[in-house]
Amino acid sequence: MNRRLYIYAGVPLFVLLSCGSVLESIFGSSVLVVSSMLLVVAWGLVWMRLYHRQSHPEVAVLMILPFAAYYVVHQTGSPVFSTYPSWANLYALSWIAFMAVGIYSMLPDRSSDGSMPNWRRDPVFLLMVPLIIIFSVSCFVNYYSALTAG
Repeated sequence: MNRRLYIYAGVPLFVLLSCGSVLESIFGSSVLVVSSMLLVVAWGLVWMRLYHRQSHPEVAVLMILPFAAYYVVHQTGSPVFSTYPSWANLYALSWIAFMAVGIYSMLPDRSSDGSMPNWRRDPVFLLMVPLIIIFSVSCFVNYYSALTAG
């Protein structure tokens, strides 16, 4: 999968996944089913991008892990984050893994001769890296506050 198609499909999908309270208000109690379907599509999208780059597609699951944790914990009403604050460290690490895989998946594709282009001169990569970092931090803050609100 080329990077342009990956960005055009992935950005709206991950933004939709980050709208947890909106999805809950629209779908009610069936939001876990809807979010699970969206998570599978997001995982497949990242998996195809990493497979196309001939890297490790198995790490694509790290891109959906923080969203899955939010939807499962929030829908089941589990007080795990407010009762055991040490889980916040693991949740923060899952968002850091999301950032790392997201940035790695944004690296430019190999050129026709097999060499890697210079990522320092790639405008798409340089634009997407701060956006991924800001998105990850804002999602962590919003979702963690929603999970600990009790």
